[in-house]
Amino acid sequence: MSKALEGLRIVELGEGKQLAYCGKLLRDLGAEVIKVEPPSGDQLRRHGPFPNDELGLEQSGLFIYFNGGKRGARLDLSQPAGRAGLHDLISEADVLLLGLRPSQARAAGVHPEELLVERPDLVVGAATIYGFTGPYTEWLGYPIQAYAGSSVAQRVGDPEREPLNAPLDGADIHHGAVKLAGAVLTALIHKGRTGEGQFVDVGSMEASSLAIWGHGIAQIVYMGYLTPERSGA
Repeated sequence: MSKALEGLRIVELGEGKQLAYCGKLLRDLGAEVIKVEPPSGDQLRRHGPFPNDELGLEQSGLFIYFNGGKRGARLDLSQPAGRAGLHDLISEADVLLLGLRPSQARAAGVHPEELLVERPDLVVGAATIYGFTGPYTEWLGYPIQAYAGSSVAQRVGDPEREPLNAPLDGADIHHGAVKLAGAVLTALIHKGRTGEGQFVDVGSMEASSLAIWGHGIAQIVYMGYLTPERSGA
C-alpha cells in the first residue's frame, strides 16, 4: 500500500529535536528525507542512550530513533563546494525543513525569501525556538526557554521554589515538531491545488503557548479562572 507522501523528496537542514522529529513524521508518511549534517555530525549523535553507556557517534539511540530511514549527506556549508552541494539537493526537493536562524540561513544561501524567488514551487518549513521573524529570532535558544516563555514553567514545581522544566520534550516534539509537520502538510495540499510553494514558520515557544493557553483562555473566559498570581491568592 502506498503512503501519503510517497514520491516526495525533503531536505532537512539544521539540528535539534523539533527539526529531526518533524522530518521523521514526514518520512513515516512515505517521503524521502535527506538529512544534511555538518562534517562533525549532528549534535544529537552525542546524546544517548548508547550501548554499554559508551559514546559512539553511530550508536546514539536518540539519533537513530529520530533519523532511522532517512538518507544522509555531510556538507561543509562554510565552503563554496558545500553550499553548491546543498543547492543541488534542494533543486530536486519538494520541501526544505530548515533548522537555522535567519542569519545562518542567509550565510548558507538558503534564506526562504531568496529560495522562493528561485523556486516558487518549494515549501520551506522553519523549526526554531523563537520563530523566524520577530525581536528574538537571532537568539540562541533551547526547549527550556520555549517552556519558560510559553508560561508552562509557571505551573511546574513547588510554588515556593524556582520553576521547573516540563518533562518529555513537549516544547520541541509534541508542540513544535507536530505543528510544523501539520503546517508542511497543509502547504503541500495548497501546492497540489495551485502549484505554489510557501514559507511556513513554527517557533516552539509560540507553538507551546498556543497548545497550553488554548485551554487556559477558555478557562478564563468561560469559567472566570485566574492564576494564583493574578487572583492574589
